[in-house]
Amino acid sequence: MARALLTWTVLAALTLASPAAVAAVPQTNDSGAVFAAAGAELERGNPRAALAVADACTDPRLRAQAQLYVRHHSGDISGALEAGLMGLEEVPQDLWLLERSSSLALDLGATELALKLLPRLDEALDASSESANWQERIAALHERADAMQSQRERANRSLSFAKTTVLCCGFLVLVSFAALRAKTS
Repeated sequence: MARALLTWTVLAALTLASPAAVAAVPQTNDSGAVFAAAGAELERGNPRAALAVADACTDPRLRAQAQLYVRHHSGDISGALEAGLMGLEEVPQDLWLLERSSSLALDLGATELALKLLPRLDEALDASSESANWQERIAALHERADAMQSQRERANRSLSFAKTTVLCCGFLVLVSFAALRAKTS
């Protein structure tokens, strides 16, 4: 419920930005200029204008990265993940999108999705000349995913144990009741 309220709040903020600010969006594929312009709009409290800067990019990789960045920094975590996943459909080996999407999936508790993205991230890392810059961050994502998976497995085992305990106790109550009834008849 709180996440839905936050998402609606972010969407409302995105739609209330000044149309003039949105109309003045420069069309560029210079990543530094795009992130600087989007960041400046976010600092001014104009998430819609920041998203318009991202949307104006014609390069699919940069557009997806900028959309993810804007939505994430606007507090729309699920929208940021969605932007990352949509970007990965167009540029499936982008290290930045894979790393950010994996991290956001873990932030949202979508462990299964993160576990699907991490092997792709590892493949992209192996193919990249920038691997040294990414290894520590990716190792941390693997550790988070493994910890979350272990926690989920422990919770499932605990739930199974609790169910078994309840069934056994219920069976013992029935046997005791039957024995008591047989004794009194």
